Amino acid sequence: GVSVLPEEEADEVIPEAGAVVITGSTIVNKTIDRLLGLCRGAREVVILGPTASLVPDALFDRGVTAEMGIRVTDSRAMIGIVGEGGGTRQLLRSAEKMALLKTEEMGQG
Repeated sequence: GVSVLPEEEADEVIPEAGAVVITGSTIVNKTIDRLLGLCRGAREVVILGPTASLVPDALFDRGVTAEMGIRVTDSRAMIGIVGEGGGTRQLLRSAEKMALLKTEEMGQG
C-alpha cells in the first residue's frame, strides 16, 4: 500500500520500500542526501514538487528515477509571485508541470 510517514520512521521504512516519493522541499531543508541514502533497494525513487526540477542530472546520478516539477514559462511573473510569498498554486500561473524520467542511457555514464 501507499503510506505517508513522519520523518522519524524513514530509517526503518524506506530501505524496505520498492518505490519512494520524496518532496523537493528536502533539497531546501537539507535532508535529501540522508533520504536518498536510504533508497538503495527501491525500484523507483521520485522527487516531487516545484523545487525538484532544479538539478535533474545530479539527482539522477544519486539513484532518482523521476523528477516531477515545474518549468517556468513567465520568469517576471514568477519572480513577483516568489517575492510576494506565493505558494505552489500561484506559481503554476507562470509555469507548467513537467516530468523528467531517467533513461537507460543516463544510467550508463
